[in-house]
Amino acid sequence: MRVVGFGLDGPRSLRLFVSRPVVSPLAMASRATRGYWAVTEDNGVVFLKDTWRHTAFDLELESDILADLNKFNVRHIAHLVIHGDVHYKSPAADGGEDMEKDIVQRTQTDTFQDSEWSCTGQRKLALSPHVHYRLVTSTVGYPLAQFIGTQELLQTTFHAFEAMKDAFAHGRLHRDISLGNIILVRSRAGKQEREGCLIDWELSYLIIGKNDARAYRRTGTWQFMSLNLLTVYEQEPHSIRDDIESMFYFVLYCSL
Repeated sequence: MRVVGFGLDGPRSLRLFVSRPVVSPLAMASRATRGYWAVTEDNGVVFLKDTWRHTAFDLELESDILADLNKFNVRHIAHLVIHGDVHYKSPAADGGEDMEKDIVQRTQTDTFQDSEWSCTGQRKLALSPHVHYRLVTSTVGYPLAQFIGTQELLQTTFHAFEAMKDAFAHGRLHRDISLGNIILVRSRAGKQEREGCLIDWELSYLIIGKNDARAYRRTGTWQFMSLNLLTVYEQEPHSIRDDIESMFYFVLYCSL
């Protein structure tokens, strides 16, 4: 597979030998996110995330979020290699005319939702357009569900907490703390024990203030969302307390 897009130093392309997906969607109503281990031409091991990103709600690109967090030396997060939208034909790596938006792979359902033949049951559906997107990071790991013993579970959870705390110190909330968003990675220091890494930052947001409209959109994995987000009728903005509560729930889930 050839991934064309942008790295930290500008436009580039990367050819990968890709494994079968290690992460696959379990529901049809999803962003069809799949994750792959991959090998580069120089025998480096990377992780490829293939997904359909939201283009509504003025969401930031996950690559921009990771680059920002890497700049602030946030601990226990993935490191960006390359990212880019998927095109109908292979675009030029130098960012030429082939990078035009009109050839980007995007969903079309939202453009036909008001058609006469559309079977919506006279309901107005809120359909968000999506764009096919790929992100490659140099951080590769195993699902947290494969932890070995209580010590590894609590140690890797603490690493995720440190990542969450570092990001919050720079004004960013993760907003989707869950079992699937923490992975086990080999220590860069060559230690035997594995470390935790907090991934999937695409739904995070910068804390601008109480009037930030995006703060009021309920976001997260239902099984691990805080009681406040699930039950409060007049919904309050997502806070660091909600993320900490989600962390408690997935530790409890793993313990049982």
